[in-house]
Parts: sequence; structure tokens; C-alpha cells
Amino acid sequence: MRKIGAAVAALTVILRRANIGFPIHVSSSPLGLFGVRFVLIGLVLLGFRHAVRVPAELRANWTFHVSWSGDERPYLAGVKRAALVGLGLPTLIALFPLYGWVFGVRLALVHFAAGTMIVLLLLEMFLLGFRKLPFACSYVPDDRLKTMAPMYAVAFVLTAYRLAWLERLAFSSRRGTAAYVAGLAALFVAARSVDVLQRRRRQVIELDELPEPATQRLSLSE
Repeated sequence: MRKIGAAVAALTVILRRANIGFPIHVSSSPLGLFGVRFVLIGLVLLGFRHAVRVPAELRANWTFHVSWSGDERPYLAGVKRAALVGLGLPTLIALFPLYGWVFGVRLALVHFAAGTMIVLLLLEMFLLGFRKLPFACSYVPDDRLKTMAPMYAVAFVLTAYRLAWLERLAFSSRRGTAAYVAGLAALFVAARSVDVLQRRRRQVIELDELPEPATQRLSLSE
């Protein structure tokens, strides 16, 4: 929350120094005004995506061994709702006064609704194909992140500001706003449908996954 507050404060200072009258028209607003929301939501949910891979208390996962039904869908649905209520919505609420001050309350409410759809869509996409129990399985680090992290960071920022440009263009007219929100809803439904179809085929979930061995056996002996 401190990072969110710092970002809002910094953006407010920048807008004041730019001597822009309020409320302003969307088409003439700084691109960073839209980009900051995508960056914040992306960072918060990326942190959440990493957190679900880390066990809250590994020694307690024996309870899942005893009571596990084999169906992770209700558990995962509850985790998504918790992420929406505990992470996504607080981020949007923290930014709402800023957008209400800049754009006016009516447009800020529409912007908030679009942001909620973005959070729901990203939650579906980040957990698409996730075949573990959040906060309950053992953690196995991904070595690829060490080498790919700079590329991921650059791609993340470029994607966030490309989407910000698209959102600013869409919110410049009522028809564009309606099409944008409808498009987000359609993408969410599509992502949810893909997830439902994937999870119709049951798979065994490994609660105690082990890391890959440092060396591999070649099995050359007969």
C-alpha cells in the first residue's frame, strides 16, 4: 500500500506542475496517467502469482494429504476472490480519488469498472493452467527467471504503456468506452472458458514437488 500511495502522490505532483486544468479531457491527458494503473495492477498481481507458489506453512500441508478431494477448482476460485478483494480492489480504490479529480466522478466510475475487469482478466490469465494448490504446495524455484528477468521487465513496461495508449484512445468517446469495456468482458469470459475446459480433465496434483536434481543419470549401464 505504501508503493501505491507513493505512486499516486508522485503522479499528483507531476500533474500539478504541468499546470493542467481539472477536470481534463481524456484525449489530452498524459499517457502516464493511464500507464500508472496498468503498472501498479501488474506488479501487485505478479507478486500474487509468485506468492501462490510459496507454501504458507509447509509443515501443515499434511492436512491436504488427509482431506484432499482431488478437485482444486473450488479452492482456486476462493483464492481468486481473495486476490480480487484483498489486492485488486484496494489498488483501484487507492487510485480512484486521483482519477475522480482529473476526469470527474462519472468517468472515474467507468474507469474503475474497467479496472475491475482488467484485474479479473489478469487473475484468470496468470492462473491459467496452474496445477498446484496455492499456498499449500512445496516451492520449486524457476531458474529461467534469473536470465529472463530483464527481458520480462522491459516487455512488461512496454506492454503496460501500449495498453495505456489503447485505453486513452478508447475513453476518448462513449462508443469507444463501451467497446473497450465489452472487449474486456469478452476476453474475461474467453479466459474463464479456457480454464474451465482445461480443468475438466483431472490431473494428479503433487503437493510435495521436489526440485530437479543437479545432475542427471544417463542410464548407460545395461
